[in-house]
Amino acid sequence: MLKERGDFIAIVSARDDQGKPVALAMLEDHKKETVVAFLKWIPERLRATVEEVCADLYEGSINAVKEVLPYAKVVGDRFRVAKLCRAALDDLRKKDMEELKFSTNKVRRVEGRSVGLAKEAEDLEPEEQEALEFLFKCSRHLRKAYALREKLTQIFDQKLFQPEHPNTNHCKVYLEFARVSSYYNAMT
Repeated sequence: MLKERGDFIAIVSARDDQGKPVALAMLEDHKKETVVAFLKWIPERLRATVEEVCADLYEGSINAVKEVLPYAKVVGDRFRVAKLCRAALDDLRKKDMEELKFSTNKVRRVEGRSVGLAKEAEDLEPEEQEALEFLFKCSRHLRKAYALREKLTQIFDQKLFQPEHPNTNHCKVYLEFARVSSYYNAMT
């Protein structure tokens, strides 16, 4: 199937008895009508057993699930959530760098250099670590947002479907990240 940029498909999957993912269908797009039609094709007795749906955060898909599976919890897929967190962190960095330009000359120490915000802490080069620490001294909001992004990455890297990895507080990390980012954006 050839898709152009901006064209999307929807892949519908489930977990088998052993918890392994199994592809059920590949829909031609992720529009609400298409997803609703597929979900209604599922026998009602089986629809009633669906507890959770992982969606790509596209409003059409989410609304389709809410319409046909009203008792299912909708969660954002890991890729989209991570992408949003990284984008929010980068937006925060840009705002802080702009603010620092007006308040101090110190920002020149990190301008034009790779600061390393996009990398996980363990993957930083020494000069990136130094630039990042300097930036964190100038912006406590950025430090906190980076730490929360790191925690979220650790959560994503866990095998959450194993009983030895309780995940009851994971949503709190994302919500705290969103709160810090939103609060800071509202203040600037």
